[in-house]
Amino acid sequence: MAGQALMDAMQAIRERQAAKESVTEQVRKRKQEQKEQQDKSPVKKPFPTGSLDMESGEPLIKDPAETSSLNRSAPFIIDHDPEAEGYDQSFPHKQESRPPSSVLGQEFNLGTGSEVTIGEITEIILKIVGKPGLPIHQDPERMRPAKSEVMRLLSDNSKAREQLGWRPTVSLEEGLERTIAWISDHLDRYRIGIYER
Repeated sequence: MAGQALMDAMQAIRERQAAKESVTEQVRKRKQEQKEQQDKSPVKKPFPTGSLDMESGEPLIKDPAETSSLNRSAPFIIDHDPEAEGYDQSFPHKQESRPPSSVLGQEFNLGTGSEVTIGEITEIILKIVGKPGLPIHQDPERMRPAKSEVMRLLSDNSKAREQLGWRPTVSLEEGLERTIAWISDHLDRYRIGIYER
């Protein structure tokens, strides 16, 4: 009887390892496909914060800051790659969380679980880049029609907390600081003027 229990336990371990290897291989293949697609694209990634000075390559900071087509009071969502935080794509499970094979193909929200408006995010960015208090204006020509605006969005990460043992570890401000630093260090990946009107 004890021998059978040991064999069953070893089989379960082998199955978990195979499931993890399968998830890891799928992630590796997906990343390779994304890299190949990105390499084919003439524009690697759009520059999200505006234009660059043609001579210095530094971002132009306009006075006043504009939130373009986005409603200043609307919520703001940032997607972040968990690998940047050192997470394996199969996630570091806590003991009571589900094994990788049982969550494969499911969708999980990973976020702060707090609402933040575009106006608030703009104020944080201005603070980070050393321009606090810069006036923020909306461009009425680029506003969405009133009835098409989603007024509240919130990332409910309870499923990720329960099934993966995931918790946010970086504050919004720290994440924005890292993002701005990364973009500043990789300006050569962006094309000037792709978001010009």
